[in-house]
Amino acid sequence: MCLFPPCLEQQLDPPQKERLTAALVEMGQQLRKLADTPWLCQPVEPGEEENVMLDLSKRSRSGKFRLVTKFKKEKNNKNREARSSLGAPVHLWGTEEVAAWLEHLSLCEYKDIFTRHDIRGSELLHLERRDLKDLGVTKVGHMKRILCGIKELSRSTPAAEA
Repeated sequence: MCLFPPCLEQQLDPPQKERLTAALVEMGQQLRKLADTPWLCQPVEPGEEENVMLDLSKRSRSGKFRLVTKFKKEKNNKNREARSSLGAPVHLWGTEEVAAWLEHLSLCEYKDIFTRHDIRGSELLHLERRDLKDLGVTKVGHMKRILCGIKELSRSTPAAEA
């Protein structure tokens, strides 16, 4: 089986022809391996390439590859799980529940500080940036994580509770 068109075959020297043939055979083997990966590509029969290209061009953006972040969903589910595992409404939390919530946020280093300052659920819901600074939270990322967590807790707490 000849891999080259007749006009190209006459222009190649034997060593070039051998290297090109070997490279094309290797490429074919690699492509077959990729084709065996079901999630990577859709099998296309010979002659269907044009139809497939038309179908792909008609698709909207949603048909193209895109990254879908699960982070937000997982984060929201995690917050719901934490609230439900802590049981009581936030405004009824004691220092232990607040400490568990900080642990859930991966901010265990502040558990003792919040406990020593007797931060309970009702105080937690009203903490602001300057309060966190007074408590010794100096890292901006930690402040933001705590404030975002408080905002999530406030959203989940009905107005009558707070």
